[in-house]
Amino acid sequence: MKRPWLIKAGGELLATPATRTKILKGLRKIQANERVVFMHGGGPQIEAELKRNNVEARFVGGRRVTTPEAMVHVERILSGEINKGLTAELLRLKVNAVGLSCRDGGIVIGQPIEGLARAARPWRINVGLLDTLVEARYMPIVSSVGSDRKGNAVNINADDAASAVAVGLKAGRLVFLTNVAGVRDALGRRIPILHIDTIDRLIKDGVITGGMIPKVQSARNAILKGVGEVDIVNGLEGVRVDHGTRILK
Repeated sequence: MKRPWLIKAGGELLATPATRTKILKGLRKIQANERVVFMHGGGPQIEAELKRNNVEARFVGGRRVTTPEAMVHVERILSGEINKGLTAELLRLKVNAVGLSCRDGGIVIGQPIEGLARAARPWRINVGLLDTLVEARYMPIVSSVGSDRKGNAVNINADDAASAVAVGLKAGRLVFLTNVAGVRDALGRRIPILHIDTIDRLIKDGVITGGMIPKVQSARNAILKGVGEVDIVNGLEGVRVDHGTRILK
């Protein structure tokens, strides 16, 4: 079977109707020639939902402390409202989309992170369900809500989940859709090609900073474990892989 693509978009891109439609139409175009798994986050939507329900939002080291109370809202927004909404829109675009979470088929079993309650890291990956769907030419639309070893819902960072699932799928390409045009050098210029052996130096020198650090680290981890290449691209332009940063071994 041809190695699939795994494409991941954050909630900030999907919250804007025009951008969301551009991304979904891009997925449809790619699906004509490739097998595709689409994973999504939903940080801004979760934040708004927690505020509406007076649930305190706390972060430690950039990660959300997900209490059992908060987890109910996280799962409902990610695996319900966002996931099923995206699936419905793709079906209207004549894409054979299937809405899932990382809980379905045990796609991702998470290991809770100490001190962060129901926030977790990927621990065990099972891509059997995804393999079956993509081989049958369906497009799985997957939220990053997984289960722990006891079957409880856990909140997994969507970048971490995408990287882990891409490794499990032996994906030919992992694409992170962001709101910036790839990785920038010290002069602010886009880096078209980034080799993984330069990542640590660029982080140490302060060239790669903030939220881009975990993305490039996830990319490196995925490539070292067999993913063909990783692209970090500007999702505001849709799903294009010719205008961002391509990360290679």
